[in-house]
Amino acid sequence: MPVYNSQPRPRVLLEALPPEVAEELTALVPTAHIVKEGEEVHEAEYDLLVTCSSDAGRRSEHMHVLSFGPKYLDAWPRDSGTGGYVHPERNNRTLASEVHIPPTVDTEARALLEQTVVANITVGEKFTWSRLGSRETTSLLELGKERYLYALLWPRTRKEGSAMSLVLPPETTNHRAWFVWFLRLLNKIDPDTFPGDPNWTLSPEWSTAETLVVHDQLTKVHEKRSKLLAELDEREKAVASKLEDARAADKVGFQRLLTADGDELESAVQEVLTEIGFTVQNMDGHHDHVTKAKLEDLRVSDPEDPDWIALVEIKGYMKGARTNDVAQILGRPMRAYILEAGREPSTVWHIVNHERAVDPSTRNDAVPNDLDLEGITDAGGALIESRQLFLALRDLQSGNIDAATIRHSLKNARTRWDYRKA
Repeated sequence: MPVYNSQPRPRVLLEALPPEVAEELTALVPTAHIVKEGEEVHEAEYDLLVTCSSDAGRRSEHMHVLSFGPKYLDAWPRDSGTGGYVHPERNNRTLASEVHIPPTVDTEARALLEQTVVANITVGEKFTWSRLGSRETTSLLELGKERYLYALLWPRTRKEGSAMSLVLPPETTNHRAWFVWFLRLLNKIDPDTFPGDPNWTLSPEWSTAETLVVHDQLTKVHEKRSKLLAELDEREKAVASKLEDARAADKVGFQRLLTADGDELESAVQEVLTEIGFTVQNMDGHHDHVTKAKLEDLRVSDPEDPDWIALVEIKGYMKGARTNDVAQILGRPMRAYILEAGREPSTVWHIVNHERAVDPSTRNDAVPNDLDLEGITDAGGALIESRQLFLALRDLQSGNIDAATIRHSLKNARTRWDYRKA
């Protein structure tokens, strides 16, 4: 039976688009209608809807849909059989800016996503899709390590041969390029309804031999670019994982010089002094023979200077270092050593990790008044901040200084040791 007044296909409805975009898309298809606000249309006589409306599922389900920045998609019957519908929404709030494009996305779509979406994603609040149910969704772009869906291809119904929705985020640019890409996809699905290529003058099939060579060159560049980006993405993930492991090791390793107190701080100090080349003896089991009180925390010697000995007291503080604690190393530990060795130690060190909950770069100097350190100065010793030991260790590990220079600086420190001035 003949049909009269039938319009050539594809027949496209354009809704809620910027006027200049609507006019640009109209020129690409034989039949297009720009829907005015409040206007009613006979949707059965159209094949495709292009929209910037917030609801991408409100039009007849037989139409394919290209939507930019929608908040809602077609409702989907619940899988449980209990009745009712799942209503997908773009309401999952995230601050993620890390972008992932699945490897299954074709080269042309990947390039479009990189140029028109990824390039426009900024730091800050974004909303991704939730409540999508078990529908066979094709992910095009995802955000964050959680891989939140941000752009997708979506079957509008459960029916075989269902119309498709191409769902793109609000910051997408170059609507024309996406319209052409979607028309080409629909041509593969339903060539009768979507015949030909809207960009046929640019297609390889109708290009000259010279242009075809350049087209092939560009295709190869795109493929190489995608491969390189995928390789860089894998390398970035591997290095990021290695960095996480290194940071975790720092926390239980030498970074304890900046965060710990008690036994953990003592252990870290012992390790760094050993790394610098000293011989370090933990004196936890060494007590005063009369009072049985614990004496110094560490006893440090230099293998290259057998007569040199340092007694070390170590303290960690949440706030500033206490002035009264400075004298602890000058009392019972000093007297016990003189009785034991028959001479005074070469030096005494009071090592402190003060303001340990604060960024080390913003900490005040420990015991800032040198007058409060007169006792330790008179004993030929020094106050040592554990953050200074950390800086010295890092430069040693980086090869910026040698261990002998650090040892010499520590052995000759008086009043306070500042590695930055050593």
